[in-house]
Amino acid sequence: MKRCLRCFQNYEENKTECPWCGFQENQQLKEPQYLSAGTVLQNRYEIGAVVGAGGFGITYAAWDRVLEQRVAIKEYMPGEFSTRTPGETRVSVYGGEKEEQYKNGRDKFYEESQRDYSGDL
Repeated sequence: MKRCLRCFQNYEENKTECPWCGFQENQQLKEPQYLSAGTVLQNRYEIGAVVGAGGFGITYAAWDRVLEQRVAIKEYMPGEFSTRTPGETRVSVYGGEKEEQYKNGRDKFYEESQRDYSGDL
């Protein structure tokens, strides 16, 4: 059995399309700076399909190998300040003023990720 990288349901090894959601494991990325489905971060999170992207970042469906559950990974990746070589995980930040803008935005992105929203739910 293998796990779908969009819905994370298990299905037969010999199939290339998930019978639950239709995700095809060899789908091309819409944007070259997206992480490829199947990329593993910190030896824990297996990146799945892109579920959203905007001006400052990308949200991926992912599988947490420790908790054995689906999670969302939000990546700070503003296209006007940074890029990525296809197939790589490392982000390249443009120099000069754009580098400062990238760092300031990254710091705000990180601070927001640390906020407790449990009272807002």
